[in-house]
Amino acid sequence: MRILVSTPLHLLLLEDGQAGYVQSGKQEEGNGNYTGITWDTQALYVASSRDFVYGVRIFDPPNMKQAGFISGDLHQSHQALYAAGKLWITNTGKNRIECWDGREWQWYAFNPSPCDIDHVNGIWYDGTRFWITEFRHRPEKPSVVRICDGDMQLQETMTVGPSIHNVYVESNRMFNLVSRQFKGILETDLATGETVQHYVAGEANNLVRGLARTPDRWLVGLSRWEPERGERHKGDAVIVFLDNAFREVDRWVVPDAGPVCEVRVISEPDLAHNGVPW
Repeated sequence: MRILVSTPLHLLLLEDGQAGYVQSGKQEEGNGNYTGITWDTQALYVASSRDFVYGVRIFDPPNMKQAGFISGDLHQSHQALYAAGKLWITNTGKNRIECWDGREWQWYAFNPSPCDIDHVNGIWYDGTRFWITEFRHRPEKPSVVRICDGDMQLQETMTVGPSIHNVYVESNRMFNLVSRQFKGILETDLATGETVQHYVAGEANNLVRGLARTPDRWLVGLSRWEPERGERHKGDAVIVFLDNAFREVDRWVVPDAGPVCEVRVISEPDLAHNGVPW
């Protein structure tokens, strides 16, 4: 299996556990990182920041060389998704969704704020609707999932409860990552509201970020969490593989690569991405 992984330090290409560094950058005062990963039929897009310059790096998939840069006010980007003909970025620092239509940026906010209060972090598109996750930590409130139409107009707000990142829906069941109340995948039956917790083994100070899905595997990013923001680029990048019964079958470790921000499978369809072949 081949996967792309972003961390504050690196954009990684992993194949059968072996790491190749697509692009690396020196961490300076906690301002540099690679976050959301997505692609269309023409290019790979990676949300990033370096020395207070925010935007999206464009790569040519055949040779993985950087081919361009889209500057944008992506103060604290999380997940990126190319869907419905546009590039969407969750902008946690501005509490909103950013959209690049190929010419200019637009933004959408459910609770407008100049700073991070709801921690807008995950986005997924099911072909007709967008699903967006909000951590809602200032003040602390139950997390929600916003369901919007293809024009990002709000249709429904679903209260989830635990502090969530990432979102994916399969067979009328929603899957989110949780690090605070427990460590693993939260499964919610959308018909009944019943939930099941699927645990991922890790240390007490680990968090889970980055969710990928193939027909027979779940991939979850596992990292060390540091309370001091300037220390959050440290630690190993770990990818945990679970089978369809949520039993761990493998884990890949990249020492000192930094905490995982995003995981995308490129060797086969990643169901938690956008359906565009790599």
